[in-house]
Amino acid sequence: VDVDVLRSEIEKTYTEVSASPDREFIFPTGRAWAQILGYPEPELSKELHEQAANKGQELNDAREQLNQVREQLNQAREDRDQAHQNREQAHQKHEQAHQDVGIGRDRGRPGP
Repeated sequence: VDVDVLRSEIEKTYTEVSASPDREFIFPTGRAWAQILGYPEPELSKELHEQAANKGQELNDAREQLNQVREQLNQAREDRDQAHQNREQAHQKHEQAHQDVGIGRDRGRPGP
């Protein structure tokens, strides 16, 4: 028996089993078979499941915080734009007032 060929065929079979866990094979596979053989229920998988659930919650919390920061940033941009618009309007009124005073003086009327 060529050991390299045998090893390669075993690796292919393991790959098929792991890639298609619901597929029927001519030999037993999966968790049920491991339990029949007496393997202990892996506590690690329970811990990993709990850790994944916790990480999922942390991710959701982080997304919520990110959304709040985005809302605050958008509000700050709107406030900035409004302040800029107000300054621009005040500047225009100021310029208009200067022009009005200048026009009043040109017509012989005293300025303020």
